[in-house]
Amino acid sequence: METKLIKGILYIELDDELGPNPFVWLGDLPISKRLHIGVKTITVLSGESGLIPKSLVILPFPSLNLKGLIKYVKWNDESRRGGIGQGAITLLFNEFDDVIFYKYLNYFNAPFEEVAEEIAQMQKSKAPRENYIDILNKLSLTINQFLT
Repeated sequence: METKLIKGILYIELDDELGPNPFVWLGDLPISKRLHIGVKTITVLSGESGLIPKSLVILPFPSLNLKGLIKYVKWNDESRRGGIGQGAITLLFNEFDDVIFYKYLNYFNAPFEEVAEEIAQMQKSKAPRENYIDILNKLSLTINQFLT
């Protein structure tokens, strides 16, 4: 029996009114978990003066027994506070599987970067939610190819 290594993927946008908003997700993630992950993922950026990490970040969610592989997304958007939009793609996996994700971390940069660019374009064009689901499914398939 094959174990599913990816436990979920979220795209979290930093909404000017709502704050961290889990806009779209894959996987069985109740709203409480989505909000917890969204707040923690975006809060990492606090105090960084608008600077976001360019590389992938691994962030623990100990209360959920999960870790997240995170790619932060930033785009110009004059309609938003500060003239920029921000978000994050968070791929979730079990804490005890982290060795596998660290092993392949360098291989994940390109697929995450590609998805981040596509999401930035979708944000600018106000694309429908379904487009985000498609792009997260594509990312999930790509990452699974590395892991199997």
